[in-house]
Amino acid sequence: MNLSLITSCFNCGKFLNELADSIISQTYTDWTWTLIDDYSTDDTESIINNVVKRDKRIKIAPKKHKKHYWWNPQLLATGDIVCPIDADDKLLPTSLEQVCFYFKEFPDAILLHFNANTFNETFIENNFIKNVYITNLNNSFLEGFENLGFRSNIFGYLRVFRNIKGLIFDEHEDIPGQCSSNDGQWLLRLEELGQWLTIPRTSYLARQHLDSENFRNWSIQGEVKLILDTRKRRKDNSLTTPCNIKYFDSIYRFAESTYLSQFNNEIKSTASFWGDVSLENQNKLKKLFFNHTIIFNQFAPYIFLCLDLDSSLDIIQRAKSYDFNELIIFFYNTHLFKSNRGQESLIDKTKKLLGDSAFYHHEQENRTSFIIKSKQKSFSDVIINSYNNIKVNTCRIKETTYNINFVDGGTIEVVGNDDRIYDIGFFDKENLIYNTELKPGCWAKTARKYFTNFNILVKHQNQTLLDYNYNANNERVLIHLDSSSLGDTIAWFPYVEEFRKQHQCQVFCSTFWNELFDKEYPDINFISPGSVVDNLYAMYWIGIFNDNNREIFDYRTIPLQQIGSSILGIHHYEIKPRIVVRSRAKKIQGRYACFAMTATSKAKLWNNPNGWKGVIEFLHSSGIKPVLIQKERDDNIKSIINLSGEKTIHETTSLLINCDFFIGVGSGLSWLAWALGKPTVLISGFSDPFAEFSTPYRIINKNVCHGCYNDINHKFDKGNWNWCPRNKDFECTSNISSRSVIEVLTKLV
Repeated sequence: MNLSLITSCFNCGKFLNELADSIISQTYTDWTWTLIDDYSTDDTESIINNVVKRDKRIKIAPKKHKKHYWWNPQLLATGDIVCPIDADDKLLPTSLEQVCFYFKEFPDAILLHFNANTFNETFIENNFIKNVYITNLNNSFLEGFENLGFRSNIFGYLRVFRNIKGLIFDEHEDIPGQCSSNDGQWLLRLEELGQWLTIPRTSYLARQHLDSENFRNWSIQGEVKLILDTRKRRKDNSLTTPCNIKYFDSIYRFAESTYLSQFNNEIKSTASFWGDVSLENQNKLKKLFFNHTIIFNQFAPYIFLCLDLDSSLDIIQRAKSYDFNELIIFFYNTHLFKSNRGQESLIDKTKKLLGDSAFYHHEQENRTSFIIKSKQKSFSDVIINSYNNIKVNTCRIKETTYNINFVDGGTIEVVGNDDRIYDIGFFDKENLIYNTELKPGCWAKTARKYFTNFNILVKHQNQTLLDYNYNANNERVLIHLDSSSLGDTIAWFPYVEEFRKQHQCQVFCSTFWNELFDKEYPDINFISPGSVVDNLYAMYWIGIFNDNNREIFDYRTIPLQQIGSSILGIHHYEIKPRIVVRSRAKKIQGRYACFAMTATSKAKLWNNPNGWKGVIEFLHSSGIKPVLIQKERDDNIKSIINLSGEKTIHETTSLLINCDFFIGVGSGLSWLAWALGKPTVLISGFSDPFAEFSTPYRIINKNVCHGCYNDINHKFDKGNWNWCPRNKDFECTSNISSRSVIEVLTKLV
């Protein structure tokens, strides 16, 4: 998906290089940026000419008349998405990656708009003004404009839309006191062509200053003109409301807790939301923050504590005890937490509890945030956005130095005082991956992030100056498993050890389940997610990213384990990891079988309403005790040993190691039982058999609809509990009978 960025510039030259920095450093690279000098009276045109030299994707378009492309930026767009960017603003590192992701996830959306933070003149903390806090109360932009007097903000600052053939917006005269907004007109017109979607995460920084168009010309009467024009257009052609896709509305309270956080500047990190979050909303939060690892009610580098009316100070005290990068205590509907009779409110108690702690207190739009920062640097500051923790592999040739590393991609920096232009080539064996030209003082980085046996060539006038080959022998390499899922972790971890052995390097591994492996793998250095590792030679992320630069294969076409092996460049074969078992004492006497019925999506469940009942009856008749061990408490199942509910992973492991066999669905406990060497009966129609581990006890009904997870025509939607893309009402498992499961169990009893 190609993005066309368009910026119409008027007397804004002093801001352009800062905007250019934020665009050129985007994690998403398939874009072009077109600049237009809109009859500036300062040095803007000269600065544009210099900015264009910084990147081949930047170009200049000639002006036609004043504000021509300010009103109609889409006329210069050649890509799939039109992205108008104000010259005095700034993108956050993953803004364009987000634009691409959400348009692909929501194909019915014609327009997206994002949350933003606003600053006075410069983007420094002391100049912060407010957050946009886009309302979710409007069912159309017209409704929002008509209620501007008492509604919170109607739309965000980053407004992007699909490139629609033949689309033309009206151009309005700059009449004093009646100047309309270009973006307001875009939104009102576009919702007549399709639905729009609010993305409630901060992805943009906006600058407010006296020379901006907003301060110089914008007028409420100009917006009145837009309202009247829109009413006239829609008089005989009213729209069906809501005009917006309300997918994220149910998680607004949690999303808003992040608006002021440093988390928004991170390329990839881990955040934990504390509060009562339903499974459906957990999946929506994971989709909203797709490029991060999102967990719940656990410790993480970023903790968002969303307080409810019945919350106590204990949860704040518990969160404070952790060594975080940032803790945000967030009150939604602040007025309900205050007292008008002099009693001490929960907000007052929170201030008292924080005491002398360094915190930032912000109130806006009936929300209150307390932001407590760690004395340490944030994860991205140390790991991704600086060289402080990277081993500088220096190659000095005459007066020029080349600094090389492979942290989240291949990187080279040219250091010297000459003005030569160097040809840089990144190769995978003999295949060119990426080439560019650099002057001293500049650097280049590959978009490809997965393991590559890189060869880096530096030439000047066809003379080879440097020929560098990747060699991690005895070097420090960080591998992060980008999922808190138990099953994913067990599937991917074995290839971390294979990478260590193959490259004879010092591996640091970050998982959410370190305690399952640490004592079994003494040669690996286990660290918590978000921890800092110094002197890194390379860093890799294992996960499902839907990004060709981070993974080689479409996850739907390969086994889950191969995701890990392919990202690390390991020849694939199935490997069971060694699991730490702290206690082998048998607490249940006699023969018993463990089972678990739950999973993170309805499609993964055994949806036959009488299925488990028949299996339990068979186990009893065979002299085997059924033991329920899932994390989710379930008191509806009778005639079993019910050990469901919260327990440590080691308590679960102890139960599994002593059982005769395990019966489950596509969940982490099935992977854990398999890794422990227990016969594992896996009931699943959601995925094809190749997707999970090998087991002779796999049960699937291929006579009905099945395997949608591995169908390249459908993309699994983690945020939709009822995901059934072929609309077959989960017949893949509802048509798996107890009898078919019992036939397999007869081999084990």
